[in-house]
Amino acid sequence: MDQVLGQDVERGAARIELLRNSCDKVEELGYTKAIPSERLEELKNQLVDVSIQIKDVKADAKESARQYKEQLKQLETEQGKITDQLKARSEYVMEQCFKIVDQELGQVGYYNSDGLLVYQRPAQPDELQRTVFQTLRTGTHD
Repeated sequence: MDQVLGQDVERGAARIELLRNSCDKVEELGYTKAIPSERLEELKNQLVDVSIQIKDVKADAKESARQYKEQLKQLETEQGKITDQLKARSEYVMEQCFKIVDQELGQVGYYNSDGLLVYQRPAQPDELQRTVFQTLRTGTHD
């Protein structure tokens, strides 16, 4: 078959009319068609623009992911602390406590500002030696 038809007729409606009158049937058909050089240049420029946009979007996505990861890490750390407190039904605090040495029991007790015993241990030998202050102390004895 001929590689081209109707090339002697001007491109457009007249050529389409010639082809329609010469054919047996008009059908929809998919095929590959060569791209004109002007359109190739347009596509190349479009590809460059899209590539730059992709790079920018990926950089933004990476930064957003880093921020979300940091935010999530902070929240998970806080969640862990709260969970530990709920599980233990207590929390670790650092506050001034008052050390009392009981010579008779050989024990040392630490009391918080509410007067509650928060820690108790056996007295060390140097703590069992009475000082003048301990002898004169009246706040805990009758």
